[in-house]
Amino acid sequence: MMPIPFDEVQRLGSLHALDILDTPPEPAFDRITRLASKQFDVPIALISLIDPARQWFKSKVGLSLDETPRADSFCQFAIMEGRVMQVLDASRDPRFADNVLVTGDPRIRYYAGAPLTTGKGFRLGTLCLIDTKARRALSQDQEAQLRDLADLVIHEMELRRLRKLLGTETATVGSELAGALRSLREADDALSQQAQMDVMAHMAQEFRTPLNAMLSFAEIISKEFFGKIGDPRYANFAAQIEDCGNHLIEVLGRTLDLAQAAQGGLTLVDSVIDLKEIASLVEKLCWSELNKYQARLVLDLETPTPKLLADRNQLSQMLVNLICNAARYVETDSVITLQARRRPDGGLDLSVIDQGCGMNSEAIRKAIAPFGKATSADLSDHTGLGIGLPLTKRLVEMHGGSLAIDSRPGQGTKMSLRFPAYRVNETGAGEADARP
Repeated sequence: MMPIPFDEVQRLGSLHALDILDTPPEPAFDRITRLASKQFDVPIALISLIDPARQWFKSKVGLSLDETPRADSFCQFAIMEGRVMQVLDASRDPRFADNVLVTGDPRIRYYAGAPLTTGKGFRLGTLCLIDTKARRALSQDQEAQLRDLADLVIHEMELRRLRKLLGTETATVGSELAGALRSLREADDALSQQAQMDVMAHMAQEFRTPLNAMLSFAEIISKEFFGKIGDPRYANFAAQIEDCGNHLIEVLGRTLDLAQAAQGGLTLVDSVIDLKEIASLVEKLCWSELNKYQARLVLDLETPTPKLLADRNQLSQMLVNLICNAARYVETDSVITLQARRRPDGGLDLSVIDQGCGMNSEAIRKAIAPFGKATSADLSDHTGLGIGLPLTKRLVEMHGGSLAIDSRPGQGTKMSLRFPAYRVNETGAGEADARP
């Protein structure tokens, strides 16, 4: 399963707007790959751009191929990470050990790729270094040099686009400008949701400071730090203010997480995770919400339970979001199941299953949109801001996976975090090999 960025549609739009795919070699880009090859003493250096089906090389040193299938590319993983990605020995990395570019020509062992990131934050491809021998990791200074060269590639692409727009023939200029305006309109539509995220993130940051101050004053009153309050109702009201304020702080935190995920501001800190351990932790974190709605959580983890390469905090947040969301839509004394199952393709599904009111396809579409809420009669009595599911969807996509929802009105819901095979580890050994 190919890892797909959550902003894939906008990313591809930004790539096509540059009008650079399948163009002839150009000296400006060839100079950069020659410099990278010499600077880092590697036999192969590439400027690789990722489109829906392939990685295409705008410039190359030491390689005869013009392109390879996207499914075989290392660069598709690098654009997911958003930083310099290194594979020190591909033959020992479970993501790449069986890759045709490792088992066959050019027999890749070492790879380092710096994402080519536009000013809007879209990662179009990489400037990558390749060696047929395993190597040590780059130093921090070397990583910075590779990022600088990648920034130079983006700079050259933007200059190339501007030169084309400002050509000397009036007809050509007019046609290009019209195309540019169409691209801008399309980009404006695609990024309108991002603009909403930016506004919400700014508002969340602004609200947190006065809210924290209010909470401090409410605590002082409720705990009567400066002496007894005559009427006990005042202390009770202050405690209620404190509870509501803490809820708002939690909502603002989740809003910021959603905005950062949409902007590519969140990064993964992967570790090999014991699913039994994380399930026990999540059960404790959800206890209050489950108790509130009188629901019970049951664990259904297959044996032997595989390990998962993931960001521990983000995984627990995803599961808490799904379980607490399920608790709100089930009847009293209902059972919610947390299930882990391997798929035939080697991937892993972590599913939260409830027997609640369920949703139709339109309600599902609204539920996974940022700040969207299902509006069916069955759901009208339930509260929520439409943050949990969109955030969960973006977080699992950052892991190269997807969020699958199987639900029908009156028949309950199954929400599954679908992780790709390269993140699943039977034994949990070799964490360093799984992520260089």
